Amino acid sequence: MLRIYFLLSLFILVSCRREDSDITQPIEVITEETETYFDSNFIGKTTDENGQALEGVKVIIGEDYDISTKNGIFLFNQTKTNGAGSLVYLSKSGYFDQYLFVAKAANQFSNHMPKLKKKADAMSFDGSSAVDLVINNDINLSIPMAAFADINGNIYNGQIRLFTHFEAVHGNMPVIDINLRKGIFSESTNVQFVFETSDGRALKIVKPLTLITGGTDMKIGKMDVQKEKWVELQGSTIGNTVRALMDQGLPYIIGKIKPVTRVNTQIVSESNDGVAFTSLDIKYDLNETWSVTPDQNGHVSFYAPAQTSVSLFVKDICGNIMVDKSVSVGDASVQDLANIVLKDSDLLVIESKIDPCGLPLSKDDLVHVQLKGDNKNVLAYQSQNSQTYVMPSCLMVDKATYFRGKEEKFSISFSGLVSNQRLNINAAPLCIEKISGYFSVNDVPVLLDMNEYYIYREIQNLQNVVISDLNGFMISVPAVTGKGKYKPDAVFFNHPSITDCVLEECREMTVWIDEISSPGAVVKIRVEGMMNGKRVKGEFVHLLSN
Repeated sequence: MLRIYFLLSLFILVSCRREDSDITQPIEVITEETETYFDSNFIGKTTDENGQALEGVKVIIGEDYDISTKNGIFLFNQTKTNGAGSLVYLSKSGYFDQYLFVAKAANQFSNHMPKLKKKADAMSFDGSSAVDLVINNDINLSIPMAAFADINGNIYNGQIRLFTHFEAVHGNMPVIDINLRKGIFSESTNVQFVFETSDGRALKIVKPLTLITGGTDMKIGKMDVQKEKWVELQGSTIGNTVRALMDQGLPYIIGKIKPVTRVNTQIVSESNDGVAFTSLDIKYDLNETWSVTPDQNGHVSFYAPAQTSVSLFVKDICGNIMVDKSVSVGDASVQDLANIVLKDSDLLVIESKIDPCGLPLSKDDLVHVQLKGDNKNVLAYQSQNSQTYVMPSCLMVDKATYFRGKEEKFSISFSGLVSNQRLNINAAPLCIEKISGYFSVNDVPVLLDMNEYYIYREIQNLQNVVISDLNGFMISVPAVTGKGKYKPDAVFFNHPSITDCVLEECREMTVWIDEISSPGAVVKIRVEGMMNGKRVKGEFVHLLSN
């Protein structure tokens, strides 16, 4: 395990958590298909519609989940994903659920910036009576009386609020039709209906509703969370309308079903390096457009109607079109396209180097970097000590923040110029070593467990030095530049006979650093002074090998 560590309680390695899926499964059962699963890595930042980070968003991929931080960051390390495409499910109280279908999710580092929309513009109706609702010009909803219950299973007959979320699913997810053939919806609209009591409590459907749409050639499908695909519902035609029963609060889709081809390609530079942080818009010849996100190496897959022509638009994160081209999609189940090449003059190359205390870095260390500019910011995994990122140059990087898990614990230095399309970043994490120590109060020894103390220091210019037992004991010494005499800015003993001190309260305490240099070398630190009228002495020595 890489020895990059945090202060105090931040020693916990962050990773996604696993639980039984709490998403309701559909009633329909389709024949088992042969599926291939891979371990993949996802990183992302959840925001609202205005681009502000959202904390506390629950993100589910398969059987794993994570909760976004105050900066909106979520991480999945080696999570099981379907090679044919995976669903990312996001939920937060007060916001519409959001689903993201990632067609390319096998053995990749995938970066996403999903946006959640606040629930608004509710339609109200009386739950005790049958009602027909007009959702828009193309969609009606027929609701029987007593069709809803609360979370305890009690029938609810009061006023009901209906929120309608169009585009609840991003990404062109394939469909299994009623003949168990894979296809794709075109000319489609996907929608999710959310039912609540008048005071905001969730309701579930206990008596099927009827979803109605115009056009006898239209089909209706429902999301199958387990299969990570749409499933066509058995519909009925009445006049010029198509109807299907709706029995769950999952997304539904309306459109035409066509044969499908999975298309694979890679976005690269003229130097044949994979390009990160772009989006690919796919425009079908009926003016239907959807967008997908290539992985960190520029690999991208998407599903398109077979035997058609589609237009591809590669955009940078600022929304500018970098290249566009038309391609013909054949009738094979899978089609590989030639690489999409971007001009080197439109790209920025970043060389990112991490010195993890002389040890090799790996993806299991969950190290990532957030690159910020005045206009945008992006997140990237770093799984090697030295890694190159090629990205559109519209991101004028002026700040880089390195994280392990979800906590910022690196100091960095820049060299090179963004304006010259090349930037070097060197990152140094906090290094840690075990040390031995003893303490006395008024010359009476205080029992300390040998070899259970640790010293941390930033290896660039030393800077802050901290000694801790990871269990409440801590001495923090700021602005350390080498050997010498220093004043601590905090001393926490976590001991009944000694009172703690912070800042000015520590003025009578002194720390002598007798020996300190590179990680793994000899360390000797002495502490002496008065705290609340008691004479305190101690010494910490590095005696163990790294």
